[in-house]
Amino acid sequence: MQISNNLLSLTLYKSQYKALEEVEINTLQNTEALDNAAAESTVTKPVASAPKANKSMLTADIKTAIYNYTHPSVTGVTNSYGMDFDSICTTLGIRPDSTITKSDLTKLTRNDSDEDFNGDFFGALNRAFSYLKPTDTISYNDLMLFFMRGAGTDGEMNFEEYQKVVNQYSDIVQQQYVACTTPKEKLEFAIEKTKDYLTESHMELQLMALDRLTTTVASQNVKEPDTTKYENAAVQIANVGQIAFAPESDISTQGSYATTRYSEDKYENSDIMMWAGDDDYGFFDVESQKDWWNDGGITLNSNYFLNGSHNQWYELVETLVHELTHATAFYYYNVTENESGLHTSFSQNGLKFMLSKGLITQEQYNSFNTSNKCIALVNSMWDEWAAYTTSCNYLDSIGADVFNNGNDLAVDGPNEKNAIAQHLIDTGYDKYVDGVWTQVPNPMAYFHWDYNKFQSMFYFDLNA
Repeated sequence: MQISNNLLSLTLYKSQYKALEEVEINTLQNTEALDNAAAESTVTKPVASAPKANKSMLTADIKTAIYNYTHPSVTGVTNSYGMDFDSICTTLGIRPDSTITKSDLTKLTRNDSDEDFNGDFFGALNRAFSYLKPTDTISYNDLMLFFMRGAGTDGEMNFEEYQKVVNQYSDIVQQQYVACTTPKEKLEFAIEKTKDYLTESHMELQLMALDRLTTTVASQNVKEPDTTKYENAAVQIANVGQIAFAPESDISTQGSYATTRYSEDKYENSDIMMWAGDDDYGFFDVESQKDWWNDGGITLNSNYFLNGSHNQWYELVETLVHELTHATAFYYYNVTENESGLHTSFSQNGLKFMLSKGLITQEQYNSFNTSNKCIALVNSMWDEWAAYTTSCNYLDSIGADVFNNGNDLAVDGPNEKNAIAQHLIDTGYDKYVDGVWTQVPNPMAYFHWDYNKFQSMFYFDLNA
């Protein structure tokens, strides 16, 4: 089954939901119309008999019950977003005659302070409607049914019921992912969902990296390297261009992005480098006296995602978002080749982007060179701090602080910076080597970048 079939099934699943919505809403509207007619018939008589007065009271009670059923309240779920269906709709900007797109909803999840104060409600709602495409719309009736299903018959949705209905809705995508029977289908499905998220979040550089790896440099991928010559080489299980499933020796590794280094040096306590490409090739390592294979591009660990218990679609998407942030390195360098070999310099587009985000000054831009500090500055745009920041952003977009709070990066906004710092230590990126502390370039410590400004740089246009 190709990805087109997966998406068709997803559309059909959505259509089934829509059909159910229309039946339920039409039933409610027809009931209300009958009640209105009954109410009008009682007020045309100048004097109502006791039975008719009782009937009018009963009609009013029914209408109130219907309204309460279709406009539930919420208890222990949100604070400033609202405590009932109508007030939450107002916060969302949804009315009976208006909708919001899935992209609109994703944008609302970016405000960490609001989301933290409201239990990641918009993130959870975005998780629930994750079966939609970026331009698909969420209507007043769509949201009404979400609340009705969560609240049940008492017209009130508590936190437990809210979590249950979010999981019921979000399971639509999980079932579509599980229905992918081959590694290639799973990879295509995850790439499509990743593209949706990047589109919704206006992450233009990551979208360019995704397009580049799956089209522009796709022909450079070597699916079956010579494992007899290169002992670290792995045969790919499935690939889309330079993005592939392949086994890795470390089961805890979810994915990796392999690149060619033009130069290596030190800045402060960090190893720094100039990027020179991400193609596949073999080389002889002088130090180890062995032939090694460089599997360029993105490798997703098949042992972790296909053979283990980590089979949630969003975990694979988060890994792709992370690795694609590394893969934006291509944007910051110009690579040329002549008789003497490869040569790398900084691209003007990359430096202008850093300037536009306020991460370097005009003076720095005017005098930018290949000093170790400048190399470290550019490394910071696509190294681990950048990649884990986009991991946190993605987790925020699906309410992971509440629904995946066992993940050490699924934390409230003010705690994200410290969570990343600790994660880099726990995973061995930052460590002591022969008694010397070594770490990935930390732009907040080295260059005094504001973390909120750094975090926002990944959205090309926050107002879009």
